[in-house]
Amino acid sequence: MSSALQPALRRFVVAIGLATMLTLASACQSVRGTTLCHLDGKSYAPGETGFGADYCNMCRCTPRGLACKVPHCATVPAAKMDKLDLLFVVDNAPHMAEKQALFAEAVPELLNELTRPPCMDDEGNATGDRVDPTAPRGRECAVGTPLRDPVVDMHVGLLSSSLGGYGTEQCRDDVADSHNPHLNAHKNDAGRLLNRRGPKQTPVVGAVANYLAWFPPSPVNTMAKMSEGGAHYDDLGAFVSDTIGLIEGLGTSGCPFASPLEAAYRFLVAPAPHDVTRWTNAPRAPETPALDETIIAQRAAFLRPDSTVMVVFVTDRDDASLDPWSVGGQGSMFLRSTFPTSADVPGAQRDPSRGGSTAPKATRSCFQDPTSSACTSCGFRANPAVQADPACRENEGFHEKDDDDLAVRFHNMKLRFGLDPRYPLKRYVDGFTKSQVPDLDTEHAPTGEYTGQAKCRNPLFAKDLPSTANGIRDEKLCTLAKGPRQPTDILVAVLGGVPYDLVHDRAPNEEELRPLVGEDPYRYQSLGIDPRMWPSTLLRVGRPVAPSRSADRDFDTKKHELQYACTFPLPTPRPCDGKDESCPCDGASDIPICDGKIRTHGKATPSTRPIELALSLKGQASVSSICAPVTDPSARATDPDYGYRPMVRSIVDTIGRHVRR
Repeated sequence: MSSALQPALRRFVVAIGLATMLTLASACQSVRGTTLCHLDGKSYAPGETGFGADYCNMCRCTPRGLACKVPHCATVPAAKMDKLDLLFVVDNAPHMAEKQALFAEAVPELLNELTRPPCMDDEGNATGDRVDPTAPRGRECAVGTPLRDPVVDMHVGLLSSSLGGYGTEQCRDDVADSHNPHLNAHKNDAGRLLNRRGPKQTPVVGAVANYLAWFPPSPVNTMAKMSEGGAHYDDLGAFVSDTIGLIEGLGTSGCPFASPLEAAYRFLVAPAPHDVTRWTNAPRAPETPALDETIIAQRAAFLRPDSTVMVVFVTDRDDASLDPWSVGGQGSMFLRSTFPTSADVPGAQRDPSRGGSTAPKATRSCFQDPTSSACTSCGFRANPAVQADPACRENEGFHEKDDDDLAVRFHNMKLRFGLDPRYPLKRYVDGFTKSQVPDLDTEHAPTGEYTGQAKCRNPLFAKDLPSTANGIRDEKLCTLAKGPRQPTDILVAVLGGVPYDLVHDRAPNEEELRPLVGEDPYRYQSLGIDPRMWPSTLLRVGRPVAPSRSADRDFDTKKHELQYACTFPLPTPRPCDGKDESCPCDGASDIPICDGKIRTHGKATPSTRPIELALSLKGQASVSSICAPVTDPSARATDPDYGYRPMVRSIVDTIGRHVRR
């Protein structure tokens, strides 16, 4: 290029840049008021900063109207997806009954807000009317304008957190429901979409691929093609009713080792998910497991390439997503009540009432730096460093009988065992953000260490998904064409074990992260963490204890369960008869959620890994407390914090910024 043309070219680029900034600035402005600014149906006083649904989220209210920081607006593209694929991943283990009921109660409000948002007047106040999703654009409201675009093309699917016991004696497929022996307990739902409605668990007619589809006769949908495989609805009442029915059909007899992250990953991300319903009772994970053809077919029907994807995790505990290929293919040892190598060690035998034996301890260096190469398991006895380690010489290298109850094994694992047999959190962060992910052969090093070497197109970012395949190593599962979805089109919400006062109706900022997970959770640095969020069987520093009668306190767990992250009053207290493990009140034990033999409160333990996943996704995720602050049924009609309304607000706000017509 000649030097004479360069100044002219620079002037042209600058002019284009200024024109773009002026255009964006104009888009950021809204109706000026005498005392308030209005942006996307919300009102702001002078000096306040507004967050716009068009990503212009640095707009400050001034006496002359909204003033926006244009460069920030210019760096974030406007949303283009007009479809929503909404996936609920709900814990179905014991202790979840009250939480499932509150979640089912929140679903009508959630779906109503998404499909029929409120109409607003020029001052940003609700008119009392709601959007008619079948009306032409500009006439959705009889009076006023829509707060946000209604969702008129939506898939809703449901997964449970139960993935079975990988061939161990835990969470077997053939166990009957503890509440109804005529039904299966569903301890292994395999990460597949579920279609069992209501207490009798009868299927929803028409849901061939086990999802529900909202597709009303709107002007937008007259030009769109209806998806195949789901039960389709243009009546909102029927759509809401069947969605609630699916949640009610989950049951609460599922696997207590909840694996919501892996369930979501298997269904949405894994190029060739293995079939855990065909897992055999073998000491090692197989080199070539069977392909889960059901997931392949369901995923191809449920997941559109041009949709916004929202995954909602609902759990009252931490994630225990076991990696069966870890520890040299022996990761499932950690699901066994009797740890194989301690079966004959006298000091590792638990009390007969608990049964089984304990797992190997961690080397001493794990207490100083769990990320160091010297931190490992005392079970690796051939290692000279392990042989010389003081911690590994005690009790033949195994935990004492009361220090490793199976019910609490999956917490602080690297600190306690020198290794963590679960899939690393990076697997799930990459799964929701990276276009390439590993397959079965590139996930692990020969030693069993998870490496996650990317090889295949992530199905979340693929154009066309196959509905069939010829085995788990079929190349077409890996070499998918790139689709239009971007990482910003994948959203996550966590309704989990976290104190209500630590979360908000929005994504947390940097200052709000530390009380949830500490200074650096990936390096096990817990400085700054709220004591309620530290998983422990012991009393925690800074927490109230007996004789306090509050349910929000620590207690003597006898090392059989974790201390609580939060509690909440039950809508109706439950008398305990000793036959239901979710009702432990015996009148003698000091349990904070009990008053004598009456269970008065629900509880949750820290949902550490799901929350860490949400925080890793920054502004694309929100965290809400599964411990509802208000559960009195008399407050349902008016209290904005009743039940899971805070969760509804955060989800609707997040989706509303992404699903645009």
